[in-house]
Amino acid sequence: MNVVTTRSEQFAETGFLIFDHPVISDALLKGAQAGIRAIRQGAYDTGIAPVNFATSSDQHTLQRISKVHVANFAIRQLISESGVGKLASEILRAKQIKLWGSQLYYKPPGKGITGNVGWHRDSQHIDCFEGDIIIAWIALDTILEQSGCLKYITASHRQDSFPTPAGGAFQNIEQESHRLTTENPNYQWEEVNVLLPAGGVSFHHWDLIHGSGPNLTNKPRIGLSLGLASDNLRIKENTWDFGFKAIINDSFYCPIIYG
Repeated sequence: MNVVTTRSEQFAETGFLIFDHPVISDALLKGAQAGIRAIRQGAYDTGIAPVNFATSSDQHTLQRISKVHVANFAIRQLISESGVGKLASEILRAKQIKLWGSQLYYKPPGKGITGNVGWHRDSQHIDCFEGDIIIAWIALDTILEQSGCLKYITASHRQDSFPTPAGGAFQNIEQESHRLTTENPNYQWEEVNVLLPAGGVSFHHWDLIHGSGPNLTNKPRIGLSLGLASDNLRIKENTWDFGFKAIINDSFYCPIIYG
């Protein structure tokens, strides 16, 4: 790979950036942690419920809750005041950063593949956007390799890298790794573990292939994913917009967090 000097250049080259040190204050982090506990208990201090995508009562199954930023004020405060928006602006070289979505990932301890997130590109699951889009992943607890950490495939955001993965719901990641590398044997498959302390943040490209394995520790792995974009974000015509047209310019649902 080419030698890169700036965060923006590194992101363009590899498709991700990892800040493996706390970039969020303890006060904001503790507030968000309390907010997440409240949400998981069904308490929403904004009066608006998030969207729970849990499909099983199995205690070893990954839980995914969307739009948590509309359900809790402390989570909103973390997003707006943590500096994540400023970091995203530096990476994208953008004057303004908008939040368009948030998801809480709660991965309980468990050895089976039901805790896995299959290899996927975010763009394949929400394909109504165009523009400069970036995903921030915030660790709300220490994330180790054994925790079922996020895994990035280096430079897989490039169009000539690998075919489209089966998606996040296909949890046999070893089988899918074999398929993807077999279909493009001339491109290097390099997995990078995203290891973060509580308050650490990683950013990845909208098209980067990523996923995660099972949580082999004795406590849950908790992370917050933020969908961010510069001011050139657009909704494609003649596509299913997932309801974004109605809220994309609403400052409560899609606030500007930098600029």
